Amino acid sequence: MTDFLMKLRYLWFCGLFVAAFSFAGDLPLSPRAKALYLDAASYESYLGNHLEAITRLETELPRAPAVADPNAEEQPAPIATGEFELSYRMALPDGRAHKAVFEGGVEPATRNEMAYRLARIYMQQNDPQNALRAIETINGSVPDNIRDDERFLRAEIYIANKKFADAAKLLQGLQGSKNYEGLAGYNLGIALLQGGQEKKGLEQLDKTGQLKSDDEVNLAIRDKANLVLAYRMIDGNKSAPAKQYLERVRLTGPYSNKALLGYGWAEVSSGNFDRAVVPWSVLAKRNITDEAVQESLLDLPYAYGKLDLHGKAALLYGSALEGYDQEIARLDKSIKSVRDGKFLPALMHDELKQDSNWPVKLRTLPDTPETYYLLDLLASNKFQDSLQNYLDLDSLRQRLDRWDADLDAYDELVEIRRKHYEQVLAATNKDMQAIEAQMKAHQDLRQDFETWLKNGLTTPADAAAKAEARDPKVQMRELEERYAKESKGVDEYIRRRLYWKIYGSGDKGPAEVYRRQLDAEDEALGKIYSSLIKIRKEAAQSYQGYGEQIRKLRAQVREAREKVRNVTTQQGRALEVMAINQLEVRRKQLDGYQAQAGLALTESYVQASRKQNSVSGAK
Repeated sequence: MTDFLMKLRYLWFCGLFVAAFSFAGDLPLSPRAKALYLDAASYESYLGNHLEAITRLETELPRAPAVADPNAEEQPAPIATGEFELSYRMALPDGRAHKAVFEGGVEPATRNEMAYRLARIYMQQNDPQNALRAIETINGSVPDNIRDDERFLRAEIYIANKKFADAAKLLQGLQGSKNYEGLAGYNLGIALLQGGQEKKGLEQLDKTGQLKSDDEVNLAIRDKANLVLAYRMIDGNKSAPAKQYLERVRLTGPYSNKALLGYGWAEVSSGNFDRAVVPWSVLAKRNITDEAVQESLLDLPYAYGKLDLHGKAALLYGSALEGYDQEIARLDKSIKSVRDGKFLPALMHDELKQDSNWPVKLRTLPDTPETYYLLDLLASNKFQDSLQNYLDLDSLRQRLDRWDADLDAYDELVEIRRKHYEQVLAATNKDMQAIEAQMKAHQDLRQDFETWLKNGLTTPADAAAKAEARDPKVQMRELEERYAKESKGVDEYIRRRLYWKIYGSGDKGPAEVYRRQLDAEDEALGKIYSSLIKIRKEAAQSYQGYGEQIRKLRAQVREAREKVRNVTTQQGRALEVMAINQLEVRRKQLDGYQAQAGLALTESYVQASRKQNSVSGAK
């Protein structure tokens, strides 16, 4: 399921997003433009919009072949895309990040950082084998900002792969790290214990259990170390050291309930049932959804029974039965609520997700049976990873909905442009017809001019003789009238032609001047005509040819949206199954407690009756 979800994430930048925004054409980018879109993508990633960063780069890469060239010495955009993929938890074997880590071709420091992040993703996916494979590709220097993070992650991976000695060695070197002050000490103790070094492991946990810190995380780690030590002592029937460790655990921390429960059993193991009553009485008044509290409802009357206070024990067993009945009813209501589809909407509250502790805040919502008993589940890595996949899919669905609407907007935009430019083209076509008429008239004029030069007068005397044959003014007027009928709008050219016919001479100087004038006028008309052709072409390109492309993109978007919806439904069902399984486990546990409480209640009544009869008989 996880691999399929990650593959779905490639839909947006493998033919959808890129094509949707490629209308502008394949324009070359300047080096500064390349830097700008890389900076813009990095900014989106910094804001946590990793998908935006990836799609931005995917949109620009086809327009920047030099950057995307696999033979180039530096490939900042593909590498950056791979890093953004890791930030978006995309660890597919055919992804760029995966290839950059395992196939090389990347600057060592960058590759090492990407390997660290890839290994972290695999650990979040509960895949320690691939995490180990990724982390061991790191060779050489590691960026300073992740040096301690890399060491701690490597140690966790070693522990998960049962390489306890290697993990202990790494964790020993992290003892002075400020960021891992408590975690490194605790994990070192666990690594030593699991590696068979019992004494050293207990000593290390004892050291961590006395950690002095004001940091809430370190305080919780300190409590957990003491709790582990205490329960280990209880299992070994060593009640005195167990109580010593439990007394270090805070009464308001996340491990306080288990500490109170353990303290009572430490007293019981010493035969001090009267002392066990104290912590269990405190615990029994706490939130009944906690497992330790539910167990204490049985343990407390058990201690009173051992103190021969069977009447008190019977009352407490009866109270425990009522509490179990209420919680079983609540669990049934929670299971029904999840099956009715109310669980997932409860997880989608935006005001909750804006807080890093939003899974815990779900429990504070009024009347939310769909979240009862699920805090442990909500806090687990497996559930969080599955939930994040669900949220990603929902985000992608919303994005596809927006893209579908955007394509409708493109259709409207193209139609608006078509109507506008069809009017522009109509006027342009009229202008082109007028220019074509002028160009034709100009061509006729040049042809007449060249013919006259070839066949016309050759000497000034011949020109004068012919010019005197008729009155020039009369000849001018006659020719003007004739040519005006033939070519309207070209009077200037007619007069020039008449001038050369009437007053021309065999002298080539004026002819060359006139020819140059004709050339200049031809060039000017040609430029005007070319500009009109360009205007008509660009106007047509602004609305022609997009219909089919938009249609194909819309089909792709809708197909992808349908896939995303189907997978989102499957992922949502998987989350609901996880929640229902968790609730059913708790219900089964409560059923067991309820059965024990019922039997113990009967036994307590019997014992109380016997004691009362014994007292009455004595009287």
